[in-house]
Amino acid sequence: MRRKTALRLAVAAAGAAALVLGLAQGQYAETLSKAVYLCLECVGLG
Repeated sequence: MRRKTALRLAVAAAGAAALVLGLAQGQYAETLSKAVYLCLECVGLG
């Protein structure tokens, strides 16, 4: 059971590190612009 918990914590830490790295590089702006474009395209406004 301890091994499973340790694995879960390691995966959570890796995910948090990837999130912080992406924020530090400014990747959120590109992702947000793509998401907005996709939504506008689906609605038919773009």
